[in-house]
Amino acid sequence: MLKSQNHICKFYARSCYSYKSPFPTLHYNRKRLQRIKQEQFVEGPPASWPRSFFPNWNSVAELRAFAFRIGEPMNIGFLRNAFVDRSFKRIPSEEYRIRKLKVAPESDNSDLFWRGQNRLREIVSSFLMHEYPSLPKNALVAVSNYLLSEKVLSKIGRKLGLDDLIIAADYPYNDSVVHRSFCALVETIAVNRSSHHAAQFVDDFVCSELITEDIFMIWKPPNAEEELNSVLLHKNMATAEPRNMYGASTCSVLPAISICFFSDKNFLGSGTAESIEEAKNEAAINSMKFLLNSNWESKKPVSANFDRVEIKD
Repeated sequence: MLKSQNHICKFYARSCYSYKSPFPTLHYNRKRLQRIKQEQFVEGPPASWPRSFFPNWNSVAELRAFAFRIGEPMNIGFLRNAFVDRSFKRIPSEEYRIRKLKVAPESDNSDLFWRGQNRLREIVSSFLMHEYPSLPKNALVAVSNYLLSEKVLSKIGRKLGLDDLIIAADYPYNDSVVHRSFCALVETIAVNRSSHHAAQFVDDFVCSELITEDIFMIWKPPNAEEELNSVLLHKNMATAEPRNMYGASTCSVLPAISICFFSDKNFLGSGTAESIEEAKNEAAINSMKFLLNSNWESKKPVSANFDRVEIKD
């Protein structure tokens, strides 16, 4: 009896181990992934689709969520117009059905873009003049052009999620499309909310890019000594006088020459380079950093006084 029971147990154990699982094995998955990788290598990567092509997309809910995410609740119809690019006329009618849009847009955001671009320039210029009153005009223009460049504004727009809301042809969208939509968004906030809200939005998302940037990496003056004297003149100080601090290995392949600047016997800054002109330029830039308090160690936090921006509606 005991032998028959052992025989039955061995039979069931053997049958269980020989059972073929319906789930794919590790070998099958590895072969499948290799085949997919080979197909992508031959045919190229798969085409990417906008987020609005997915079946769980709800344009009204997404627009409302975006408005509350940026802290500017507004009319959904006006907000949608800010994301309609001028290339929407090339979108086939079938794509509007996929995007769950009942009707095609009537107009694009070109008018909002031009007005928003001018408003952005005024807000950023006011911010820079308030934060850096002693900075030369050339530096203010250079920093303003950097903040309003297509590359910076498109990067901010993508971080805010504009790629999912834009209605345009030729996905993925290039920097120009995102840049136009961001400028149109600023103008939409100004029209539907107020100029104060638009200025606050620009200060929060655009001007805050200067926190991780060095102004003198953005603005590189060709003649730093003249710019230094203009800063000193603005502060009612004597003109700068260069002095040679030391020179090491001047006859070798890698010389080191150090120049410093004094104003009325007050030390401003120094710079070291391989030639006298380069050392003077470096010393002048370091002196301006000291005078304008733009060094990382002494840099003051960005002001949150938004009432300084006064723009007519």
